[in-house]
Amino acid sequence: MSNSDASTEATLNVIDATQTVIGDKKICLVKVTSNKNSLVQDVDKLRTLGILNSSFSDDYFENNPGVLITVMAFQSAAAATDGFFGAHQTAQSCKFEQYLGYTDDYGNDQSQLLFSYKFTRAIYTKINWDKFNAANISAVSLDFSLTPAMKAIVQLASQSNGND
Repeated sequence: MSNSDASTEATLNVIDATQTVIGDKKICLVKVTSNKNSLVQDVDKLRTLGILNSSFSDDYFENNPGVLITVMAFQSAAAATDGFFGAHQTAQSCKFEQYLGYTDDYGNDQSQLLFSYKFTRAIYTKINWDKFNAANISAVSLDFSLTPAMKAIVQLASQSNGND
């Protein structure tokens, strides 16, 4: 995933992969956090990488953060999935959680779960990651689940595109 690998540097503040042992089972969980403020600041970099459409102005993304958050949440999820399974050749399955990091009205760092899904090595090996459309992560993964917060963000993004 050539574009997503490069975008990972620009958009992901935290990738936390943990393996928990419960009884005799190893549980894999990868948490990915995209920082809202960094996304807004990195719009030009994301355009250069071909992730964001260059016909939209900086003001568009600033005034319609739902579009930016939605695009980048799926891009970073795909990049994290590809990166994780590429780096952990023995991993057979893992759960992924996508978060949005932001600063609240009081200046405190917060994190909001946007969606989660499970992925297996069998699915990973079927995908041509160089041509994979990150928006399809929800279609090819197992147990994909949007949180109410992400549903609201998607609805805002859809309205700002005139697709409501």
